[in-house]
Amino acid sequence: MQKRQNGKTGKIKAGLAAAVLLLALIAPVSELFSQTPADPSNTDEIDVSSIELIDFRSEDGSLITQEKNSSFIITTDAVDIGELLIDMQVRESAVTEKVVYYTGTKDGVAGEFVAPLSYVEGRYVAYIDAADVVQIRVFPSEEQNAVVEVHAISVYSGSRQLGYRYDKAIALSLLTAACGIWICNIVSLCTGRRKLLFSAAFSVWSAVSAVLTLAAFMAEQLFTVARSIGKPIVPIALAAFSLIYWIGYLIVFRIRKTENKIFAALVTVGLLFAFCNAPLQVPDENAHFLRAYAIADGALDFNYNQQFPGDVKLLTDCFPGEFYNDVHNKEIGTVLSRISMYRSNAAAAAATTVEMPTTVHLIIPYLFSALAIILTKLVGGTALFCMYAARAANALVFAVAVRWALKGCARHRSALMIFAMLPLTVYIASSVSYDSMFLSAFAVYAGALFSGKIKISRYIAAVLGFAIMIMIKPIYLPMIALTALVPAENWELKTRKVWSILLMVAGALCLWGFAEVYAIFAVTGSADAVQAIWGVDYFAQAMHLLATPFKYLVTILVDGYLKVFYLGQFGAFGCLDVLLPITGFATPIIIIVLSMISRERAEAPKKEYSILLLLPVFMYLLIVTSFYISWSTLGSTSVLGVQARYFLPLIIPVSAVISLFSGRKLTADEKGTAGSAVSYTMMLFMFVSVCELAIAYYLM
Repeated sequence: MQKRQNGKTGKIKAGLAAAVLLLALIAPVSELFSQTPADPSNTDEIDVSSIELIDFRSEDGSLITQEKNSSFIITTDAVDIGELLIDMQVRESAVTEKVVYYTGTKDGVAGEFVAPLSYVEGRYVAYIDAADVVQIRVFPSEEQNAVVEVHAISVYSGSRQLGYRYDKAIALSLLTAACGIWICNIVSLCTGRRKLLFSAAFSVWSAVSAVLTLAAFMAEQLFTVARSIGKPIVPIALAAFSLIYWIGYLIVFRIRKTENKIFAALVTVGLLFAFCNAPLQVPDENAHFLRAYAIADGALDFNYNQQFPGDVKLLTDCFPGEFYNDVHNKEIGTVLSRISMYRSNAAAAAATTVEMPTTVHLIIPYLFSALAIILTKLVGGTALFCMYAARAANALVFAVAVRWALKGCARHRSALMIFAMLPLTVYIASSVSYDSMFLSAFAVYAGALFSGKIKISRYIAAVLGFAIMIMIKPIYLPMIALTALVPAENWELKTRKVWSILLMVAGALCLWGFAEVYAIFAVTGSADAVQAIWGVDYFAQAMHLLATPFKYLVTILVDGYLKVFYLGQFGAFGCLDVLLPITGFATPIIIIVLSMISRERAEAPKKEYSILLLLPVFMYLLIVTSFYISWSTLGSTSVLGVQARYFLPLIIPVSAVISLFSGRKLTADEKGTAGSAVSYTMMLFMFVSVCELAIAYYLM
């Protein structure tokens, strides 16, 4: 009887689903048959010289707007106009609305009407669809001193007919389907079943997707930024939301273990950062990509003047450093337009060979990105696709390293999660920079030390992680102090702890020394490309520091205070030229609050308190001092070159010490709740940051 009832219910659900699908198809089909194609042959050309200019000045053959309401007036002989097409270029310091006002008869009503001026396939188009139009007034910009070059103006007469629009069809279909789904749910609730006919997750997705898609469609009609993307904005918005929604659903409800949840979140956000970030816009990513590409080509020596395919040079030319500033200050084109320009010239450029300077000599940090480049080149990928593949590979390696670190982590677990899921950490890890390998190695090193028992496998992992860290950035050698946080009873090795730690330091120094010696013997070509920064004498700066230590200490403290100790730079993405306000403001607050919530171990020995307190302070002074010596001019009162990314490894000891000072030890149940709060908050924070970055590059 129960099986028969279930079968009947299944048939009802299938029938209702089919009805919803049928209703959803009615909208696009009716849209398809209600439109007829426009007649492109019925067009009239308007002489540009006959246009009346208002508040413009002429300069070098171009028109310069003198006021915010500068415009030009087109007078016609009471014609019917469907579309107005203007072949012009507008160079302005900001993206502004472009509109036209026209006088005529629309839907039987005579008067003055307004229409947006959209950028479609290289020309500005206004859809007017009015009769007896006698005057059109065009406002090409809302900015003063905008440069306007008008080449031709033409109109399509007759009523406006656009034909089938897939973006409108998608919006109408989803809206119809969502309405049908929720009507079925309401009927199901009201008929005594007290249960949603469709799952709650699917019902919520359908409703939000319909509203978002409809909003994207309307934005494409109304706003200049959305119009610059055009019709693809609807499927892009739908695909982006659906991806984030369903991955979030799987992470929260389907994946059980915390380390697996975090792994899935890091893979998703890492790939989003890799593909949303403009090419070569992580600090120094240009040089790191060249080194990875050279290794992929088999160049294991160190040639300052390496040979590269021409499309690699084209990529670096299309995306110079601080590209975001260039876009907004020099009008060099958007990210999408630059990618389009690269793709149109990549094939011709790849047939040539150019010589480019390389300044990085390491090999190990680029092995995974070089492997990704090799695989991409095997399938015919250009330099742009090689760069994206290298980013994706590094993002996956970082996610794997963090999962391994968390799987056996028994102490300071929340501190490790905060470090690993901080937006700036994931952003750097999802690049071609060797900082990605550094962060992965540090995660392995910290996870091995914070595991329950230090056995031989964990010890080897800690040695390898620490050695790779020091090979890349030897200034972090004092981070060996984290080994002192391992309780003696957790050290299950035959060798005494002190000898094991010394062996770890020796191994790291040997790997670093080998890399440096290899670079010396593997150099081919001239070293003229590598020069000291102008005006900086390292030895003189160091002697000045030793001669006036108190003055130097005051200098770095005052400079750090004026720069808020670089806390605001946690929101500086791109080549430090893309400022994400939410990320920058929330990062210090989230680190402090989540560290206080975790309270992982309140009965820590005094040695642990002292190490966690002194290590961040010592490392801060060491990092700032290194940049004062190598970047700042002699006797400077300011420290140049310091960035927040250099302090990322310090987040673990800072978070741990805040946790230790935050009160009583949590119970097992409270610890589980606190861990969930930390992981879910950081996941949400990562998604917000990647959305901020995408908006900054593609919608601002």
